[in-house]
Parts: sequence; structure tokens; C-alpha cells
Amino acid sequence: MQKYLYWLMLLTAISFQSCRLVDIRTVEVKENYDSKKGLEILNEMSEAHALDKWDSISLYSLHIKDEFYGLMGKLGNPFPNNIGQFDFYLVPKTFTSQAVFTDKKWEGNIWGIQSWKTYSNLKGGTIKFHTKNDKTIEFWLPTYQYFIEIPNRIFEADRISYAGERIYKGKAYNLVFASWKSDQPQKEIDQYILWIDKETKILKLIQYTVRDQYRWLNATLVYDSYDDSHGVLIPQKMSISLSSPSKKKNMHEISISNITINGKKNILISPNLGTTGKNH
Repeated sequence: MQKYLYWLMLLTAISFQSCRLVDIRTVEVKENYDSKKGLEILNEMSEAHALDKWDSISLYSLHIKDEFYGLMGKLGNPFPNNIGQFDFYLVPKTFTSQAVFTDKKWEGNIWGIQSWKTYSNLKGGTIKFHTKNDKTIEFWLPTYQYFIEIPNRIFEADRISYAGERIYKGKAYNLVFASWKSDQPQKEIDQYILWIDKETKILKLIQYTVRDQYRWLNATLVYDSYDDSHGVLIPQKMSISLSSPSKKKNMHEISISNITINGKKNILISPNLGTTGKNH
């Protein structure tokens, strides 16, 4: 009976919260919108991350291990185990990517998205595009790609502002707000706040909304470490928690290894679709 009441209360709370749109703008954004300073900070980040070198990359690949924790991790996990593992192939600055699973339950299975159209071979047969997009693939593959490429992709935003200065674990960070069309909360468009180290100019964490799934929810991703052995910074470990950066309990943790730049694999299942995609 107690368990039933717990789930009833949880579902009631979620239903109530889903009626509102979370707004992650800082006081600085609301009261003193400053696009010029925001862009200056992003340009410093661009140099520190060597973002110009991405122009020479046509395809890159890496291995992802994503481990989920707790109740919210269980609810959000799209994989059959609490740890999802796959080789991930990506075309930079697009939403064209392919995941080839390596864990025992899904070994050899494929998820893919090309120009925002999803495909899979989950029944072990030929790869086929879905008549109607698979919502799980449509959410997760672009999300992984965006987490990896956000220092580059955030320049696509048309609403950018300085968002103040904050301290995280004893270090000072400049904050930059980014969104599209409007800085105010919108049903279909996410908001982001990037925390950029004042000294190194490296992106340390992002706060973001999750409009595609939970319009009332916001989360924080921490870039725990980067790999710089390929001339560009690629995350090695990313930790995701709900709500603010001070929250200690992670919902899931993503580890990245086996990075390859400009490999020969062809992930364009349909040559006619190209590699277009939406930008947020």
C-alpha cells in the first residue's frame, strides 16, 4: 500500500509540474541582456577548444559507455541494461550518426539517424528507415552528439547573452546563456547555460532544459575530463544530474574511449538524404 501511494504521489507531482515550462535564465540575463559580452566569451572558448580544426573532420567515431543510476536513471534509460555500450559514428555539425551496440543483449544491433530520419535493424535483419521516426532514437542519438559538439554547435543559437559569474568547486566561471528565437521559455526550444572557466576558457559544464521529453525539467552536465590527443577537445567523461550544478547525485555517467578521426566507414544509408538536420 505504501509503495502504491508513493508512485501515486510521484505521478501526481510529475503531472502537476508538466503544466509549466522551466526557465533557467539567470538574473543577469533577465535584467541586463548582453549579447556582445556573451559572444566575446564564446569566442575565447572557441580558441581554447581549437574549434577551427573541426572543419577538417568529415567523420569521427568513439565508444560510449553510459551507466544509469537511481529511480530517474531507471526511468530515463533507453537500454536493456543499466549500462548501454556502443560504437558511435558521427558526421560533425549535423544530426547524422549511427550507434552499433556492443553489449551482450544488443550486440550487433544498430540505431541510426540521417538528416533527422531514423532507422534500425533491431530484429537482426536489414537496416530499414522507419515509416514514422522512432522517438527514442530521435532523442538519444542527437543528444549524445550535441553533448560532444556543443562548444561548436552553440554558435548556431541566435539568442546569446552573458549570464553572470559563478563559483563551482572553488573555481570562477563565466556563464553564457543561449537559445533560439527568444530568450524566454518556449515549448519546443531548449535553453542552455554554458559555464566557461575564466582562466582556461574551457567549457566545464552546461545547464539545459529537456523540452522534447519533460518540459518542466532541467539538468546539468559536467565535463569531468577531455581528450586532446587528436588536436581537438573531445569529452572523455560526462556526468549528468537533475537540476542545479550543486546536485551531487548523478542520473547517469557517460565514458568515451577509442576515438578515431576521419575513419572510412560509410554511415549514409540513403545517399539522397544527405546530412542535414535541425540545429537545436
